[in-house]
Order: sequence, then structure tokens, then C-alpha cells
Amino acid sequence: MRLERWAPGTVPESRNYPGGVEILVLEGAFDDEQGEYRRHDWLRLPAGSGHRPASRDGCMLYIKENGLGGLASS
Repeated sequence: MRLERWAPGTVPESRNYPGGVEILVLEGAFDDEQGEYRRHDWLRLPAGSGHRPASRDGCMLYIKENGLGGLASS
């Protein structure tokens, strides 16, 4: 888990999440291929997903990676 603050105009490289990811927008907004995510929006991508995020005006994100890899078998 981590907090990331993106300055206006941030365009990070494509991100891949082998174990999945949950992202909560705390401030500002960002977008990717699927749409725009504003304050208090929550994005959940399953294991093996990726996207190309960008933030025109800047944002602060709570990001929790891994933990979405599916159910363990016994």
C-alpha cells in the first residue's frame, strides 16, 4: 500500500499489476483507457491487468497492489 501524489501533467509509463490493484482517488482526478476517475472513485483491476494512466490537473491516490490473485486451492 502506498500514497502517490501526481503533479499536473503526470503521464507515467504503462502500469501492469500481476497481483491486481485497488486505487482510491483521494484528491483530483486521473484517466486511463476506460474513463476518468475523480475524488472518491475506486478502481479495482484484477490480477494480470494493466492500464495507461495520466492526470491533467494532478491527483493523490491510495494504491493497494497484489491480493487480488484469486482464491487459493487446497
